[in-house]
Amino acid sequence: MLSVPKRLRYHLQHDREALNSALRIFLDTIEHHLRGSLGASTQARTGAVAFIHRFGFALNEHTHFHVVVIDGVFEPDPDQSVRFIATDAAPSTPMPCGSCKPRSAAASCEHSCAMGGWTRRPVKR
Repeated sequence: MLSVPKRLRYHLQHDREALNSALRIFLDTIEHHLRGSLGASTQARTGAVAFIHRFGFALNEHTHFHVVVIDGVFEPDPDQSVRFIATDAAPSTPMPCGSCKPRSAAASCEHSCAMGGWTRRPVKR
């Protein structure tokens, strides 16, 4: 998930080109990082699915992106095929989803917040 600073949300909410540019920069940065960390060529490409959310949990205007990215890159082979270069295993300590707070230091969240030892933050009204 990519959340943007509040100062930029208005512009992304009302300017489609700015919204597309922000998402493209985000995805290009992920692809660049994957290529560099895997030692792949500049021709290697990743794959992703992105969802643009325009509202937050409390139905407030809150433009942000939810993105699922494959864990590697596809690189063209000289024999006219494509090979997949996978990243190493995911980190052993998952990151919290951002809308949760830990009940204990050992807790983790895999976006099944109630199951992973995390609790939802109360919505401020």
